[in-house]
Amino acid sequence: MSGEQFDLLLSLTSIRAEGVIAAMRAVLVDGETQKAAALRHGVNQAQLSIRLGVLREVDETVSKLAIFYQKW
Repeated sequence: MSGEQFDLLLSLTSIRAEGVIAAMRAVLVDGETQKAAALRHGVNQAQLSIRLGVLREVDETVSKLAIFYQKW
């Protein structure tokens, strides 16, 4: 996903921990593995996985809502 999409999705969550956000960006925007991102940013892998799940759920919901906001 793009950095802009990541930032917009993140704004719809309560995730604020800088290390977790940096690791999530590394995974979703830069294509890094979860394990490598967690190690590099000093975050717990399980915590990272949970937060990635939250962001993916938000992404799924936004995708479902998009049909209601298409321009005519």
